[in-house]
Amino acid sequence: MNPEDTATPAPEGAGFASILAEANQVESEAPGATPEAAPGAPVPAPFDHATVRELLAALQMARALAAGQVEPLMADFAVVWSDSQLRQIAEAGAEVMNIHGWSVGELMGRWGPYIRLAVAVGVPGWVTWQAIKQAQRRPAQRGPDGSAGKATD
Repeated sequence: MNPEDTATPAPEGAGFASILAEANQVESEAPGATPEAAPGAPVPAPFDHATVRELLAALQMARALAAGQVEPLMADFAVVWSDSQLRQIAEAGAEVMNIHGWSVGELMGRWGPYIRLAVAVGVPGWVTWQAIKQAQRRPAQRGPDGSAGKATD
């Protein structure tokens, strides 16, 4: 074992505060640490506009695919899922992807079939659920004699 790899043990009874202070000191001395960064603060990944564009394109495609089934049940679909909203999602998503070193191509290559399955089941499932809720809100149809109508095939 290399002596540089071992940490100096905290004094007996020093507690969490001294361990945290020591960890912050070690992290602040790490290569790449900047004096203005708070000790222990992660170094932000550089912002990648290509990832934003790729993710935005994927989100726009997903919106287009869902719109046909969802818009009839959700009048404000276009407002909720506006270009501006998709851009905010893409920018936030790109930051997370950059932190982990992911690309849209890698994610779709690995997780694309699962995402497609979730959309293929999720959208019609959501539309069906909305239709059921809407039907439950309507008053029951009554026959001419006031009785509940019969179901027909």
